[in-house]
Amino acid sequence: MVCEYFGTRGYKVHSAKEYEEAEALLCKYSYSLVITDLCMTAVEADEGLHLIDTIKEKSPQTKIILLSGRVTTKIHEEALKRGAHAVLGKPQPLNFINDLAMSLLEVQS
Repeated sequence: MVCEYFGTRGYKVHSAKEYEEAEALLCKYSYSLVITDLCMTAVEADEGLHLIDTIKEKSPQTKIILLSGRVTTKIHEEALKRGAHAVLGKPQPLNFINDLAMSLLEVQS
């Protein structure tokens, strides 16, 4: 749903269902913005935090929005400490995520 929404608004979108796939995309492409879920698979509950580390290592300027259905104060603080620019509980209106993404990208310009 998020991919389709952003794709129809002119963003170039890649999607990964698991950490390894996301890591491979990060090695191949440069991103201005990454939107990731805290739990990418049922295997590990905090893959999104590990992905933030990987993104910051490979592309420190990339803006990151972390989504989760279980945002706690601890997760929120940890995600920001690792380099996320925003941490949002799910669900969120897609237009809200879009507005946030646009504001993060404007700061980068």
